[in-house]
Amino acid sequence: MKKTILSLAFLAAVTAAQALTFGTVSRMAVVPDGASRPVLSPDGKTLLYSAPGTLALSAVNLDSGKINVLDETEGNYSQPRFSADSRHITYRTYGRVDGMACSDVRQATVAGNQPRRTVAAMQRTPRLAVPVATDYAIDDYKTIKVCVNGKTTEINPVADAYSYQYAQLSPDGKRIVFAVPFQGVFVCNTDGTGATRIAEIGSRPVWAGNSVIAYILSHDDGYTILSSQLVTYDLDNALTQVVTGPDVIAEDVTATDGLIIFSIADKGIRSVTFTR
Repeated sequence: MKKTILSLAFLAAVTAAQALTFGTVSRMAVVPDGASRPVLSPDGKTLLYSAPGTLALSAVNLDSGKINVLDETEGNYSQPRFSADSRHITYRTYGRVDGMACSDVRQATVAGNQPRRTVAAMQRTPRLAVPVATDYAIDDYKTIKVCVNGKTTEINPVADAYSYQYAQLSPDGKRIVFAVPFQGVFVCNTDGTGATRIAEIGSRPVWAGNSVIAYILSHDDGYTILSSQLVTYDLDNALTQVVTGPDVIAEDVTATDGLIIFSIADKGIRSVTFTR
């Protein structure tokens, strides 16, 4: 009987630690070659990206393949954030005023309506607006701003953090993932408690469901990126898995439950599915 109990316990432990199963990394046919910086909508139906060459902010419907160019402003955009209904986005654009780097904040709809500024003109450090009726976590240099059920708070989950980057609220609104420069990738509760480091090195973490996190693991020699791989971490069993090989230079990543989309340096956007 004792041996049977031990065997069952061992089997349960092995099952609990079961790794994710990944499909084949594939080129996304609905996105032009050379596209970059993918961002997936909450409903998983729309993908934002920078168009090749022009870097125009564009959106593709993943069901129909229809593409809308949302903003053709020259220069890069960053930090696009969807509203809860996946219909509206806010984002930054960049330019120069009197030789100084400035940015503005704009709003657009994925239907392709004319974007509009949320601030009067280019500024040095305009605050990034967030679509209404949206729960979110957003890094604000030394703190993370969290809004859940209409209540906004500021948290500082890692006491000695120089700054916070890539903060993102989990789909169920219960946890936050974020990166701290030179300290790695962390997860915490929405009130800032329970901060746990899941990777000593990593950047650009995103939620791929409520318990899987995808991030980029890069190594360089101080001048050149030597490797930049897509990695996942499963909170349910504390398993880390490297998804792409060292020959792939992964840049940006976005995800939903069972699907990870990422860009490859100078080669466009790829996707990979996973199951438990």
